[in-house]
Amino acid sequence: MTCVMAVSAYAADSGIISVDVVNTRKGPGTSYDRIEMLAKGKQVSILGEENGWYKIKWNNGTGYVLKEYVAVSSASSAPAATAAPAQNVNANATVKGGSTINVRSGPATSYSRIAMVAAGKRVTLLAEEGGWFKVEFDGKTGYILGDYLAPDAGVLDQLVAAESAQSPAESPEEIPVASAEATAVESGSNAQAPEGESSRAGIITGGTINVRSGPGTEFDRITKVTTGKSVTILGEENGWFKISFSGTTGYVLGDYVYEGSALPGSAIGEQVAAMALQYQGTRYSYGGSSPSGFDCSGFTMYLYKQFGYSLPHTASGQYANCGVKIDRSQLQPGDLVFFTSSGNGGRINHVAVYIGNGQIIHARYSVGKVHINSLSESYYNRNYVGAIRIA
Repeated sequence: MTCVMAVSAYAADSGIISVDVVNTRKGPGTSYDRIEMLAKGKQVSILGEENGWYKIKWNNGTGYVLKEYVAVSSASSAPAATAAPAQNVNANATVKGGSTINVRSGPATSYSRIAMVAAGKRVTLLAEEGGWFKVEFDGKTGYILGDYLAPDAGVLDQLVAAESAQSPAESPEEIPVASAEATAVESGSNAQAPEGESSRAGIITGGTINVRSGPGTEFDRITKVTTGKSVTILGEENGWFKISFSGTTGYVLGDYVYEGSALPGSAIGEQVAAMALQYQGTRYSYGGSSPSGFDCSGFTMYLYKQFGYSLPHTASGQYANCGVKIDRSQLQPGDLVFFTSSGNGGRINHVAVYIGNGQIIHARYSVGKVHINSLSESYYNRNYVGAIRIA
């Protein structure tokens, strides 16, 4: 069973988790059991270092995390607080990552995909098997790779206690890992699939993804590839796809690749919504259309540009000239919704991305950043004009 360790007074460096979500483990390696997932900005105490991993302490326990995921903030002579025991909670978790995640019929990428869920989706955990979680949501049951889930506090303890103690299969980390020196791999547009296997088309769907020299996170990162990039799938090994694109050949985790030459419209919308969430908190900049700063129409223009769609840089122009008009009752993730304002004569002056569950994300001038709101809020409900579907 996963234990929560109490640590006595110890002079430690303090640090901050520097990536979106990271696993903490029982020992200095991905082969060790996962304890809990910590989010970006979480403050921790650094107790020691072993084989490129920090031993850290946080309010819910003690464990190990890769050094690259922790920004050391300062040295502190203050004692580290004693860890609080995990609370008993329902076995729920939140889907994480920068994209929609595949739900499969069994605990491996070789099983068929039965559904896709977007980042932020809440699911119920039923069991863990070889680094995969059996989950339930919306009346469906399937499997999601464990590293795409952020379980609520205490949940992993409950599941581990219910199962026989055994060392789980290693689960690959999807979070970028800094590598000291890239290892040369086969490259070139003439890369071919291994004998007995046929190549097939694929599209990257997971945001900005590391491409590695071999099928695992222990291999060097050789480059990165972004959502919407067309690739050739040459083979599969241990849940990783060997891919070729733009003269480079390497490996990416299979669940970041859609197998096909074109995403279906609904999948593009889900990808846009998931990508939009990555930019939550990005500063508002009038006329901005890049991750360094967005205005409202620049934000939607940038998102759809990643999937090959060209939108004008005005909210009114997008509504008048792009996509197809849809009823509010038909909204799906990725649809664009438009608003006017009081005393504006009904003219459209704002656009947002619908992300599901009645919520929108948009570059909002009044708060100075990309922000999430509910469509049911009185302002947005009162000034709603219409919606369009691009894909």
